Amino acid sequence: WLEKSAGCLSIHVEPLVKIAADIIIPPARVLQCLAIFAEDFPDTRVEVFESVLSGTEDALLQRQVDLAIGGRVPTGFMGEKLVTVVMHGVSSADHPLQQLGRPINYEDMRQHRQIIVRDSGQYRRRTEGWQEADQRWTVSHIKTSLDAIRLGLGYAWLPDAYTQDDIEAGRLKYLPVEVGSIREVTTYLTFADRDFAGPATRRLAEILKEQLPKICG
Repeated sequence: WLEKSAGCLSIHVEPLVKIAADIIIPPARVLQCLAIFAEDFPDTRVEVFESVLSGTEDALLQRQVDLAIGGRVPTGFMGEKLVTVVMHGVSSADHPLQQLGRPINYEDMRQHRQIIVRDSGQYRRRTEGWQEADQRWTVSHIKTSLDAIRLGLGYAWLPDAYTQDDIEAGRLKYLPVEVGSIREVTTYLTFADRDFAGPATRRLAEILKEQLPKICG
């Protein structure tokens, strides 16, 4: 153990790596990558900041993290494309929007409750997609939105990775929307400062780039 610690000190392995990860990618997928990382750097602590929309950008801009996974790259940073997340409009199988027997439009959706995930950024300056329903409930996590959808409390656009099991089991159904039923969000991996990133941070970035496209595909 002493030899290993001495070796780590000699190559200046950072004791802590911080990463912001937009929950549009399920946290379980990120944890799978961290499990691989821990085999290489068992003594390096990791802090994961689960974020939504501009919260990921804020973490980079304020230098709160070493790495970030999110849907945008802030000005002044260089990000690498990671994975494209596919999202569908979904509701419970017995939701009124599923009973119309025809493709639905935005006027139909306006009359029913929409469940929205809150931007976790300091100024909450970003929204994604159509958010014009007369009734809107806003929550902080995709899993809470999913629970609301399962209970028939509304509809939402959610990443397929969160809804696939419910869709296959028939508990949820895709909204039969005329236009815009599918949304795609490209995610990027961004260093806060690549030039000063230590070996642990660089290795974690490599693992994320190698593994996430496989396990999120």
